[in-house]
Amino acid sequence: MNAKRGQLGQHVGWWLVACAAVVCVLTFAPMVRAESGALDPSFGMGGVTVTPVGLGYSFAADVAIQPSDGRIVATGFAFDTFGTSAFIVARYLTDGSVDTSFHGTGFASAFANSTPAVASALTIQPNDGKIVVVGTVGSGHSRDAAIVRFLPDGTLDASFGSGGIVVTNFGADDPAGDVAIDVDGNIVVGGGTGPGGPPYLGYVFLVARYLENGALDPAFGSGGFVTTGFPDAISNDVSAIVIQPTDGKIVAVGRSFYDTADGAHVALARYMPNGTLDTEFGIDGRVTTAFNEDAVPSSVLVQPDGKILLSGVQGTAGFYEAALLRYLPVDGSLDPSFGTGGKVTVSVGGSTGVGVALQADGKIVQVGEAYLQGRVMVNRFLPDGRLDATFGSACGVFLAPIEGSAYGVDIQSDGNIVTAGQFSSTFGVARVLGGTSEPSTSCPGAPCAPAAKHRLVVKKLLAPGGDERLALSGEAVLPSTVGFDPSTTETGIMLADDDTTTIVDATIPSGAYDPASRAGWKTNKAGTTWTYKNRGSHPQGITSVVVRTTHDPNGVRFKVKGVGTYPAGAAALPVHATLTFADACIAATWSAMPPAAPSCVMPNPSTLSCK
Repeated sequence: MNAKRGQLGQHVGWWLVACAAVVCVLTFAPMVRAESGALDPSFGMGGVTVTPVGLGYSFAADVAIQPSDGRIVATGFAFDTFGTSAFIVARYLTDGSVDTSFHGTGFASAFANSTPAVASALTIQPNDGKIVVVGTVGSGHSRDAAIVRFLPDGTLDASFGSGGIVVTNFGADDPAGDVAIDVDGNIVVGGGTGPGGPPYLGYVFLVARYLENGALDPAFGSGGFVTTGFPDAISNDVSAIVIQPTDGKIVAVGRSFYDTADGAHVALARYMPNGTLDTEFGIDGRVTTAFNEDAVPSSVLVQPDGKILLSGVQGTAGFYEAALLRYLPVDGSLDPSFGTGGKVTVSVGGSTGVGVALQADGKIVQVGEAYLQGRVMVNRFLPDGRLDATFGSACGVFLAPIEGSAYGVDIQSDGNIVTAGQFSSTFGVARVLGGTSEPSTSCPGAPCAPAAKHRLVVKKLLAPGGDERLALSGEAVLPSTVGFDPSTTETGIMLADDDTTTIVDATIPSGAYDPASRAGWKTNKAGTTWTYKNRGSHPQGITSVVVRTTHDPNGVRFKVKGVGTYPAGAAALPVHATLTFADACIAATWSAMPPAAPSCVMPNPSTLSCK
């Protein structure tokens, strides 16, 4: 299933004037190869269908595939030259053409000619195929959560709310971002509620549950809804929700702000089916994750093994990267088997990750935008977080020849990928082939094991060149230590900053210790500790390396010391360290200044200390 993403365009409000149901052909560069990670030439025009649904700018925020017949349903909004808008829903046949049996034109609307309205997400009810769209009506600091339900033919469902529409005022300002259907057919909505703004502070998570007829469910929370703040946070909001299929628990994800600067932490809250916080999850039902300076999750899904996968962006103001995070289902801790310590970023500078979906084979699909290139981006990952080298032309990354950004994503039964977004300022859908191609031989291998308790100290930075003192240490859990023996293979040691300035790039040779040259590896009798010494020619000034296994399964500890030229005084965060062995590697990253962790500090001009 696709994961919903919400709260698109909370800052705007518009009105829709529906034009004729015409498939508009924009100019896209043709794709001549039909392979994994390419636009599907059998869909629309060269893989893309755009549909003008207003007098001006239009936007598709989410997409879902009807399980009954494979038709594609997208929702979004549009606005005209007067700056007003309404919810819209469009439906397409499996070949990408507009389905004119849907409301007679291929699309339907709600809130036209009445109030600014922004649709954020949709879902299809599994029992009857009705389409539920959630979003926000109103503008400025006085918005309300809105739900609209359409019948499968595109008409409003008169049995729901008032003529198919429910608008709820929970407080002064109540933007809604996402929607899900529970096992009983109830509609669960996630968003936020607060006093309005600017500066839009004092908001808390809002999760509400509605009965099948649109009334708030009195058995959920207090009168049908719950609100949740996070300790010390000055504001919070929900961007996506998901219901765990095994136990009906609700996971809400969003942002928590802790200062007035443009920075946010990823925030999760998990609720029992009755709306109370699940105290086994994180701390009193809540989890926060600092990820660089700013982190914004957009979508969430629950894998078949119960792990919680988030898609979003992370980075610093003006330069963001697409990101994934995965959490363990029991306590909400980051999954150490995924990426680096539970986190994955896509090394396409200036990119965003929005929608996320899971293929039947466990591969992960993420859509967004490479905004510095102005192109739609589709990424595919292996289940452990590595980019899939069999997808796209850039080791798992496909930069589609489409100007714009993708937001929603779903997977067809044949494995092809359907995404919706804003393509050249127009509401549109596209299909990407989701099979497997020959992998590129230049793509990286397995991800490195994340280092824990890692520490880096470089001293004497103001001393004459070549006299700096380096110490690097940490520990990690490898996939396996069977046959692990650093003395039999070369060991790579790399330290670099975010500007790719190299601090250390050393290769430690294999081989037993040679008393004549006073260089090589010494191994203890138990074969659990390896020590490299070199009192002659030092590779990059590295004088000693110690690696030993621990009592933990597959655990290793390491220490590296060196004397040489290490340009660490001007290092730009984050700083990365990598130790590479024959069949494994260990990675450490220091991404922030205190009080965040992991962090770096210069207690004096001659010392860099990271831990």
